[in-house]
Amino acid sequence: MDENAEIDIEALSDEVYIPLNLLPAIVRNLNSRLAAIEHEHSADDITSGTLPAARIAEGSLPGSKIEEGTVTLDRFEKSVRDSLSQSIGTARLADKCVTEAKIADGVLPARSKQNMSPMTIERYGKVRILTVLYSNTPLVANYNYNVATLPAGDRPQEFTRGIATSTGGGELILNVNTNGTVVLSTAGDAATSNANVQAISVYTVA
Repeated sequence: MDENAEIDIEALSDEVYIPLNLLPAIVRNLNSRLAAIEHEHSADDITSGTLPAARIAEGSLPGSKIEEGTVTLDRFEKSVRDSLSQSIGTARLADKCVTEAKIADGVLPARSKQNMSPMTIERYGKVRILTVLYSNTPLVANYNYNVATLPAGDRPQEFTRGIATSTGGGELILNVNTNGTVVLSTAGDAATSNANVQAISVYTVA
């Protein structure tokens, strides 16, 4: 047989004796049917298997290709995990950016302060701190001073009495009534011609 002739590989069997001079033709025939040991494929030819990380170009995977919820915290580098797990410190928050609507019930919001000379109301959620200041004021014994009426919405749940002091001495009481009136009461030993008075009461609103 001519050694340059084409050999029908599929017609051969393992029982057929092949002369040595036919081996070059057989090799040529195999080379035409088999891919080279070193060869390349287009990415479109990949239909199965897993690509190693080295085969994925840097920055080639857009966010749209990442399924929602598939990247968990443990997949991040430790310093990133630690950062994500930490609470946000107050230094990271802009001034006055947290509104009362964003604070759960029962948690004190940022203070709201209202001046009603000589009275000041500080609001902490449902808690109110009422401060009354009188300067250089003559006090009469056994007398009720009507300080002011609380704004609408600031009515106390129950009647409260607060601490009051005077540079003139004597007993004073700050009464906060459920109808919203605020009254400073003096005892018989509180009379003085010139006194500075400070009175504080704490109450809650409905």
